[in-house]
Amino acid sequence: GNVDLGIVLQGQGTTGNRVEGNFLGTTIGGDAALPNNQGVVIGLGASGNQIGGASAGRGNLISGNTNFGVWLSAETTTGNQVLGNAIGTDFSGAGAIPNYHGIIVAGSSDNQIGDARDGAGNLISGNELAGIRLEYLNAPGNRVFGNRIGTDAAGMAAVPNFYGVLLVKAVGNSIGGPALGAGNLIGGNLQEGIHIESGSNQNLVQGNIIGANGTGD
Repeated sequence: GNVDLGIVLQGQGTTGNRVEGNFLGTTIGGDAALPNNQGVVIGLGASGNQIGGASAGRGNLISGNTNFGVWLSAETTTGNQVLGNAIGTDFSGAGAIPNYHGIIVAGSSDNQIGDARDGAGNLISGNELAGIRLEYLNAPGNRVFGNRIGTDAAGMAAVPNFYGVLLVKAVGNSIGGPALGAGNLIGGNLQEGIHIESGSNQNLVQGNIIGANGTGD
């Protein structure tokens, strides 16, 4: 319910911090919005921080925020991880409590959203515009692995974003990968699962399930 930001990590030397097990933008029951303008912001050189985690109870519920659920900004903001969170859904993972964008990475490089490890992927669904938005030419090396984007927590029903993943003048990022568990499940979104706009190049889309449920049937 903050007028501006829920949690901010910013500045050179802001490193090694963890944000775990919080409700950011919802009521304590996780079933209705109590919005901040933005849920979590990492910027101005804050590096090596972790939002959520792979183990049970470490993920955050980041939903209902007026603008962004998670925003990683500035060229020197690198090496941060967003793991095991529910972003844009209710606590059950079956319904939407939308942010405007779920996660936006703007001018920030070498960050990781999700992971191939069990439990480390995020549920990024129900957001008004993009589940994940990557932008700016000077922000390469971001990796989007093992997430469910546009589905419920079980991966069997739609909880749509408008776009699943949106790249705007983004260069050299990876959506999925060849390793077991690195691919994303991107299904149920209202428009494209992955939308790569003019000016984006050298991005890799690999090993994802796009437009199907979690079993691929």
